[in-house]
Amino acid sequence: MLRVLLAAMVLVGCASDEPEGSDADDLDDPGKQDGAVAGQVRVVQMNPYYAGRLAPYTETANSCARTSECAVSGRMACTASSPDGCFECIDQRCRARNFDTAEHAADLFSAIQADVIGIQELAPEFAGRLDTILEQATGVAWEFRASEQGVGGKGSGVGAYWRTDRIELAADLGPVDVGTLPSGYIVRFHGVMLRPVGTQQLFGFYSGKLDWNSDGNARREAQAQALRAFIDRTMAGHAGAKARIVASDFNDIVGSDAYDVFADYDDGDARKPTSPAATPSRRIDYLFWADGTGGASSNGFTTARSDGRLGRSEYYGSDHRFIYGDARIP
Repeated sequence: MLRVLLAAMVLVGCASDEPEGSDADDLDDPGKQDGAVAGQVRVVQMNPYYAGRLAPYTETANSCARTSECAVSGRMACTASSPDGCFECIDQRCRARNFDTAEHAADLFSAIQADVIGIQELAPEFAGRLDTILEQATGVAWEFRASEQGVGGKGSGVGAYWRTDRIELAADLGPVDVGTLPSGYIVRFHGVMLRPVGTQQLFGFYSGKLDWNSDGNARREAQAQALRAFIDRTMAGHAGAKARIVASDFNDIVGSDAYDVFADYDDGDARKPTSPAATPSRRIDYLFWADGTGGASSNGFTTARSDGRLGRSEYYGSDHRFIYGDARIP
């Protein structure tokens, strides 16, 4: 019942007269209802902040250097086997591991009837829990593919999720290493070849994020170039597949060198800021669409929304808003 009420509140809120940039005009939905619309899929880009396993990122307890320091004032420090409600040291603050962020996001995905989701900061040990949360929120089965990344290739991850009543896997394109940071952190993307159920309309879907460091401009550009080469290479192996969709936290703004690597892709003309999510000031999250190696021959995102041809979520707990749109599958 809670999820039904949340979905109703989201959709009612979209109809109110709120100023530009408010939450109320951000989760607009023109009415996709029962089943996929022929020739298009609803895709999402989401960086949920540490797999969405925490309370909203603005809610913190004491400062810390390690998780053991969170065991104060009656709080329990998290271990690998701890139940929900324990506290982790994340970004030098103790934060509750209760999956509130993931559950809020899943309710919103149910409201907009998302088909495919690209996710970053997806630690592999929590990937299955996120799948369960999506299934509980939407009432349908989901499937996912994920790859670990981080220092030495471990500690975090990226992946793609899709609802199996509408979308099916044609091929797992696997991970690609697009760069290594000075810390030894390996930056990866993961690709999958998907198709709407009951069709032969293949499309490639690629999820990951670029270097987040302030001095990483040249590295982000090189990583974007490596990603584009991987996309072209893997798409070429699937005859008839045209649409290629990138869901990514680029950690850089429109017009940056990294963004310009995909400037000939369709970005939905979306410009609303996505980070930091509570009071967003920078657009760093993107959905890109193209139908060939030369970029987009026409608009790939089909529906007019509150942000060009994409929608932007309300604040749901992550330090990033998620974005979404209806992608054309030729």
